[in-house]
Amino acid sequence: MNILQKTTIADKLMIASILACSVIWSVFLFKGIFSGQEVEIYNMDGFLGIYTLEQNTTINVPGPLGYTVVVIESGKVYIKSSPCPNKICMLMGKIENTGESIICIPNRVNVIIKGKRQEFDALSY
Repeated sequence: MNILQKTTIADKLMIASILACSVIWSVFLFKGIFSGQEVEIYNMDGFLGIYTLEQNTTINVPGPLGYTVVVIESGKVYIKSSPCPNKICMLMGKIENTGESIICIPNRVNVIIKGKRQEFDALSY
């Protein structure tokens, strides 16, 4: 027997709805519904400034160890250089989605992406 002969109309509707949901989710995912609009930068003294992801710029953020260089280009943010010993903040890579952040603990620098829609990493009660 052929597998198409064994499937019912309900099976075909279920397969079609799963495919439709997958396509819709992919469109939202690749369209950038979660991408942020602004970058907030904090240092040891508190709030340093707010920048848009649309502008390409380099910001030298002062910290207790020296300057951390934050780069915004092509809608993404990353730390180009930092005086911290392990350079973990540089290894974080480029971020672009709302709620993502890069933190350099030794130099006390925090870079956060803000946007219209906040996504959560985890929730607790």
